Amino acid sequence: MKTEIQNRRDRKMPDSTIEHIYNSALTAANYVGMESGLHILNQAFVNLPDIRDEKIEQLKKEFAK
Repeated sequence: MKTEIQNRRDRKMPDSTIEHIYNSALTAANYVGMESGLHILNQAFVNLPDIRDEKIEQLKKEFAK
């Protein structure tokens, strides 16, 4: 059981999934507020801090335009 959980954590998320999550966060940020977009990214990438930080910076830059 423990090995199965670890294997799931070690898998790389597909790029299309990452982009879908980012686009959802961007939409939420535009319609609801920046906090909503950040919440989506934080929850989706909780085990992938590198991707999370990259997408948060990307969202902040896009939202600032």
